[in-house]
Amino acid sequence: STFIHIRNGKWGFHGFTHPHTFTQAEGTTTMKNVFDYRSPFGIIGRPADSLFLKEFITSFLATRNQALRHHTESD
Repeated sequence: STFIHIRNGKWGFHGFTHPHTFTQAEGTTTMKNVFDYRSPFGIIGRPADSLFLKEFITSFLATRNQALRHHTESD
């Protein structure tokens, strides 16, 4: 199953799509988490991606996924 967040102009982004896809196999559920975004300010905003935005988003999603895993796997 899949659910998708779609935002335009939220959180400082021009827009983003954030689908979560869940698959089950052999008693294990796997979540695929994709974050597709467009930086604000067009071509002027693109340097922000390589300078700090990509690293920030990657760290944010890793921390969020770790918390979700802890919550779902705890007794």
